[in-house]
Amino acid sequence: MNWLFTRASARVRFEAGEPIAHFFPVRRGQLERVEPEVRDLHEDMDRKTQNDIWRDSRAGFLKGLSEREAAAVAEKWQKAYYRGLRPDGKPGVKDHAIKIRLEEFRPEGRIVERFVGDGLEMRRKV
Repeated sequence: MNWLFTRASARVRFEAGEPIAHFFPVRRGQLERVEPEVRDLHEDMDRKTQNDIWRDSRAGFLKGLSEREAAAVAEKWQKAYYRGLRPDGKPGVKDHAIKIRLEEFRPEGRIVERFVGDGLEMRRKV
């Protein structure tokens, strides 16, 4: 949770049923196994070209919104990435997913499933 309170001693109110946090479980040690690296965008010309197309498209879209152009206002937000398209309009990765349906949290109960993956023991309760 990343809360930013802008005034000291101000009341904060959450309505019943209003979400206040998003929990995203990550296996312990998983992030530590990532090996980030910095690369020059010019080393991959296809990626640079896609970035340039996206940058120009985004700038044009934001300009259209600020000038209240009908097409930009009607579009509201650019949806190519959401639809799994590259900036040039061609299909992106084959396994693009729009929604991931995860199980709801359940009240604590008995263990119904136990499996081991990557040397980590996982338990799921219902």
